[in-house]
Formats: sequence, structure tokens, C-alpha cells
Amino acid sequence: MTRLDKMIGRTIGGYRIIEQIGGGGASTVYKAYQPGLDRYVALKVLSPYHADKPDFARRFTREARAVARLHHPNILPLYDFGEYEGLRYIVMRYVEGSHTLKQETERTISLVRLVELTSQVAAALDHAHQHGVIHRDVKPSNILIDGRWALLTDFGLAKTTDDSGQLTQSGVSVGTPAYMSPEQGQGLPLDHRTDIYSLGTILYEILTGDVPHNAETPFAIVLKRATEPPTMPCTRYPDATEAVKEVVLKALAIDPNDRFQSAGALACALRKAVLQTAGEVEEPERATRPTVRPSACTIADAVAKARRPPKAGRLVRGAAAALAMVMVLVALACGVAYHVWTQRDSRPSTIVEAVVESPQTDPSPTPRPSLPGEVALEATTTSPPTPVGPPITAEEGVLYRAQTDGMETLRAVRLDGTGDVALTEPSPSVEGQFCPNSQRVIVTVRRADTLTLYSMDSDGRHPVALATDVDDGWVHCSADGQRILAAWRKGNLWDAAVMAADGSRRTLVVRGAPDLDVSWDEEWRVMAASYRQGDAGCAIVLKPLSGGETQTFVRGGGAVYSYHPTLSSDGRWLIYRTYDPETLFSLYLVDVDARETLPLVRGVVYPRGWFSPSGDRLLVAVMPAPDSPYDLHLLDVAAGRSVRLLSGDEVGGLFSPDEALVAVWARRDGAHHLYLADPEGGAPREVIEPGDYAEWQGFSPDGQWVLASVRRNGLHYLYRVSRDGTVADELVGARQAADWYADGSFSPDGRRVLVHIGHAAPTRSSLYLVTPEEGQWIELARAADWQLTAAFTADGERVVFDSNRAGGRSVYVAAADGSRVRWLADGYAPLPGSPHLVGTRWHPEPVTPQPTRLLVQAVTPTPSLTPSLSPTPAPPVLLPTP
Repeated sequence: MTRLDKMIGRTIGGYRIIEQIGGGGASTVYKAYQPGLDRYVALKVLSPYHADKPDFARRFTREARAVARLHHPNILPLYDFGEYEGLRYIVMRYVEGSHTLKQETERTISLVRLVELTSQVAAALDHAHQHGVIHRDVKPSNILIDGRWALLTDFGLAKTTDDSGQLTQSGVSVGTPAYMSPEQGQGLPLDHRTDIYSLGTILYEILTGDVPHNAETPFAIVLKRATEPPTMPCTRYPDATEAVKEVVLKALAIDPNDRFQSAGALACALRKAVLQTAGEVEEPERATRPTVRPSACTIADAVAKARRPPKAGRLVRGAAAALAMVMVLVALACGVAYHVWTQRDSRPSTIVEAVVESPQTDPSPTPRPSLPGEVALEATTTSPPTPVGPPITAEEGVLYRAQTDGMETLRAVRLDGTGDVALTEPSPSVEGQFCPNSQRVIVTVRRADTLTLYSMDSDGRHPVALATDVDDGWVHCSADGQRILAAWRKGNLWDAAVMAADGSRRTLVVRGAPDLDVSWDEEWRVMAASYRQGDAGCAIVLKPLSGGETQTFVRGGGAVYSYHPTLSSDGRWLIYRTYDPETLFSLYLVDVDARETLPLVRGVVYPRGWFSPSGDRLLVAVMPAPDSPYDLHLLDVAAGRSVRLLSGDEVGGLFSPDEALVAVWARRDGAHHLYLADPEGGAPREVIEPGDYAEWQGFSPDGQWVLASVRRNGLHYLYRVSRDGTVADELVGARQAADWYADGSFSPDGRRVLVHIGHAAPTRSSLYLVTPEEGQWIELARAADWQLTAAFTADGERVVFDSNRAGGRSVYVAAADGSRVRWLADGYAPLPGSPHLVGTRWHPEPVTPQPTRLLVQAVTPTPSLTPSLSPTPAPPVLLPTP
């Protein structure tokens, strides 16, 4: 048998041993070289003597399996496990230049640094506990320090919930006595709270210089811990407050029920105790608050405290017990210090909003003077059309496009077929949308390389140009139809303004920004905009849309980009992401009411986040290390919890309307997998056979069903999946041979599905109205030479669609069940003024198969088409085709 003391220079399982770097009684750790991947690794080898003992062999195997199920930036990862010539070995990451927490704390470190390390270790423990793993040997020598980063190691004594169906066995005491909990020292049944006690012991030792209840023998230590609550003189840190001592002593409670119930809760309480002291320093001569280091746990406290008004002039700092939230909020960071600019009375930046109010006037086409740096506001040069009756309201109207000689005209018509009117003159490309609950229409006209944005009545009268001859732009209407938010780019600079729907009372909120991202909440309570400020970094503007103080804050320190600010539906939270050359890619959370900015995650590529419908939950995708997969986490912002759902080369998901279910997906090794997950925990359930592309297309309004599209072997399949995953109705299968696309969208009552099928050779599209429960298919259009458009009205009573039923391109309306089909007009791309919020999809021409791209809801019109069209007489009412 090979001797361990002769291992230097030998090769075990493809790993050439370089030198010994550590070890204990049963195993030795070596630095080794792996030629195949040209990297150094840490090789842990079980001694030959212990390898012959079944208990030690099982424990060694258990350690490997325990670490293999854990994937966390604060846990030293496992690469391999095997046996070579009777030697069992574990291969782990080798950390160059690291040292242990014991060495780190031999000198006095700051309380802030202590909080940082505690948060990271707590995040690792919470992750392990969530996966059923109890470490049982948490001590300073088992925590590696790599720069600013803590790594939990040595799971040699770890137990899992599937070890003989329990976590411990009575009468067995394993671990290091100085850091054991009372129940662990007595060999009693234990759970994850033994690790919380051990973490409290480490804090006690760092703060006082000795472990609690230290004695001459291990038995004496165990006896004292089981009977005597500890005291805490804090001799090494005289400035440690009573609040800090209370946190540590609570972690060391004899009864596990009296301790913190998660490591994250301990870390958050410690951070609160430390930051409260720092935050109580008054600075009456300064206009701004001092910069602080926010941490992961501040989000939980921010959520709790946001329910009541914050104290004037003070930053709300968090510290509520946040269970697993620390796992994502701290542990996914890349080990760099957090520097968040948060001030309440800061000076606006040079590109902050320029507020210019115009008086309320009659919304006529008369031009008004341009604002400084603003695109000129002028009326459309086209003559208004002759009105046909009163203007059409959004609830009764449909916009569509007609085409003659390759030029498009935007037109409006009522659902009953009356009042057809042209809104624009023929142009190369036109788009339009109704403002909800109003008679105003937003029109985009593209000519050559420029476009002009208009607001006008639905009969074409009172047109007002919002931005003229710009290079890019868009307009969004508020839910009540009374206000609009417009943004436009001329050259390389963006402007954005909020105004009344008729173009009056304009407030310019962003001027001259080199890039621009904008978001708003459903009720138009607040708008968020982010843009670069050159070398100054990126600016975030939070603008109350009903009046009030604008918040502007800057991500400096080399942060050169800010992308995709996203507000929750209630305007309570904002997430945005930045890139910084030093800290790479970061995702931040802003508590809009409390005015607090909190770092969520940092990764090696841009993190992504998606709010739930209520805004209380958040899906976060992050790649924590180079060449690692994305991790998808579910954060319960309101409750302060997080759950890791899955990982993959790409990940994503969407919430059900009631948020009781999450439909998630992951790509691994070229295959896309679809899962249904419980937000409260539990392993996601794969519900459909994977394909080379797959996506969830949306839930029914009641959340009982969800549509899934999968591509296999060049064909697209469409499924209707029940919320429990037990039923997967195949709506489109191999029989339909959909080699271009297969899409679906639910009716407002969830009973029916609009099914779009595309074929590639020749390019053609078909449209069906399907009632799955009855097995009924109604053909609305077959083999059209353009991509068809369809949407239910918001009340669910009718469906509007374009079709080739009469040979040309025409717009129709039918009852929701497909009966009473009525021709409305010759044209295409219809958009109801009040549509049910379904997805409108535009598919690239099928040169090669590729996934679809989901556009904005139904309010985004189909891109311009250029087929020939000759007017055709109105056909008779057609019955549905069976």
C-alpha cells in the first residue's frame, strides 16, 4: 500500500502531487497539478489506515457527496472524487495565497470587516442548510480567506437529511469541542442550529480573545455550555455596544429555540447592531449623509421598515431576520467592498431633469417654441381627414394598416364596422396605438431614415407632433389615458418628456443622454430613467409623475454603464444593473419610498431580474464565477427569503398571476428544459420532454394553465400544461409540421387559445381559435403570405384578426367563441383599442430556424409589410370553418 509521506511527486487519478498544504488526523491535503486542464487543485487524501475502517470511508464519501450538492460562492467547490490504488481522494479548488479565518483574526480586525466575513459565512451555511446539509464543524480553521472573500471548507463531519433518515444519532458526539453546541457536545439529536451556535462561538472568540466556557478538558466545556449561559466582557473590542453583545449571546443560547433560526438572521442582526452605532453620529454641518456600506441583510429590514414612514434626514438601514436572503444578496457578490452613493439632499447632476411646464391651452396644431435642447414641437403638415361621426373610443375601436402602391396608411374603425377613417397620409411605415380609456391615438410615421411621433384624436383631428424627424423614439400612455411618456433620439442623444395626452403641460425629464432606459409602474406613480454621464458614471432619476421631489443619484467610481431600470408594478421597488471595470457586473435594488439603494448581486456577466406581478418577488439570474452556469434564484422581497431554483447555461422564468407558481427554464448542453417550481421551495418539476429550443409563452389569467413552445428536430410543438404539471395537452404536434413557429395566447377567461402556426417552405401562416376542453378548432386564416395578427378584446367578448378568407388582406371581428364573423375593412395588423394583454410575436424570415422574439404586449404593432394589395369588396359574413 502506498504511504502518504511518500506522495510528493506521485500522480493519483491524473493529479500530480506538488506539496502538502494541510491535513488532520484522518486525511492530508496536497497542492496538485491537473495537466489536462492546466490548473492547480487541492487534493484531499484519506490515510490508508483510516481507509480500511468502514466508518471513516463512509464519512469521507459522505463529505464528497455533501459538497457535490452545494453550489455557492462562499463554499469551496468540489471538482472530483475517486479511488486510486486503495487511496480515496477528493479534488477541490486550490486557492492561491489564502489563509484561514484563524490567521485573519489573530490581529484585530474592524467591526465592519467582521460583519462582512460573518455575512459571507452565514450565506454559505444557509445555502447548505437549505440543501439538507449540516456542517457540524464550523470553526476558524475551516474558513479560508481569499482576499476579501470567505470560503467554508472541510465538510468531513457533515450530515445530510437523507443519512439514515435523520440528522444525527443520539449518544454520538463529533466535532471540535471548543466550537460545539451544547446538544452536539452531549451527543443529542441536533439540526442546523448547531452550526449557528458554532458561528456565534467564532464571533465570541474574535471579540473577546477566547471561546465561551473555555476549560481544561472537553468534558468541562460541554458541561458548562449545557448549564451556564455565557457572559461577554468584550476585552478586545471595548467599543462593541450592548447591541453587538446581545446578538452574539443570542446565538449562544443553550436552547436552540432561543437562538437565531438561520445564519442569515444572525448576520443581519449583527450588521444592524454595528451600523446603528455608526449611523447615530450627527453631522449638522453637512448637507449629505455619510457614505455607508450596505449589506445583503439591509433589504429585509428595508422591506419591513418601508411599511412605516422613515425618519426625516436618516437613511433606513436594514436588519430584519432575512433567512436565506443573504445567500443571494451577499454571497453572490464578487468579494469587493460595497460602495453605494445614498444621499437625500444631493446636488443634481449636470444632465438631470430640466422641468419646463407649458400652460394649459387648447390642444390645437399651432406650433409652440422649442425648449432648449428639445426637438421642435410642431403640428402635422397633413390635412386632417373629414370626420365620420364622433371620435372612436379605445373600448370600441380598432387600428389597422392599409397599403397601396407600397405605402402604408394608419386607419381606425369601430368594432361594429362604422366610422372608418384614415389617420395618416400614405407613408413608408406607420404604427399606432390607442391611449386607454380615451379617444387619443399615438401615431408613429417613418419616412426614409427618420420618424415623427404624433398624438391625435381617433378621427384624425387635433394632431400634435411630439417629436419631429428624429432617429428613434417611442411613446407610452398611462392606464387612464390622460398622460403620455415620450422618448426620442436625435443623433446620439436621447430626450424624454412627460406630458398630457394632447401634448400640453410638457415636463422634460431627461435631456441629452447618450443612452437611455426608462421604466414606470402600472399606476404611473413614479418613472425611473437611467443614462450615462460620460466619465461621471451613470445617473438614475426617480421622477414622481404626479408631482413631488425628484431623486437623482449617480453610480460613480468607474461605473460606466447603467442598464434596464425596472420598477415593480406598484412602484415600490426598482432594480437596475451596472458595469464597473473593477467590480464587473452588479444588480442593485432601490427602495423607492425609503430612498435606500442596496446591492443585490455581482457576477462576471450582467445579472438579470424579473419582478412578480405584485412586485413582492423577484427572479434573479447571475453567473457567480467565470465559466460557471447561471444560477436562478427566487427572492421574496416582502418576506426576506430566497430560494435557488436551478442552474444552466441560460435560465429564466415567469410568475403565474397569483404568484403561487413559477414557470422556469434552463439550457444545458444545447437542450432547453421546462420546469414548474413552487416559490415556497421544493425541487422544480420538469414537465415536458426537452428540445433544442423551448420557452414558456404565458399563463392563463386564472393561473391554471400555461402554454409552452418546444422545438424538436426542426418542428415546433405547442403544449397547454396544467399548473400541477400532470397534464400536457399537445395543441400543435408533428402532424401540423410547424417548421417556422407555433405560438399561442389565452383568452381572458382562459377557456380558449389563439394558435398561430408558421410554415417555412413556402413561407405561410395560419391562425386558429382552439377550445381544448371541447377539442374544437376553428380556422380563422389558412396559408396566408404574411404573419397574421390576432387579439381578444379586454372584455373577452370578441376577437379581432386579419385573414385571407376573401383572397386579400382583410380585418375581421368575431365573437370570442369564433361565431358571428364580421368583415371590418381591407387591411392588416389590427390592434384593438382595448386589447387583452397577450403577446404579439414577430418571427424573422425562416432562412434558418431560430427562436422567436417576444415583443412588448399587444400594444406593439406588427412591423411594416410590403405586399401588393388591391381593394376588394366587403364579403358576406362567413361562418367559421370546422
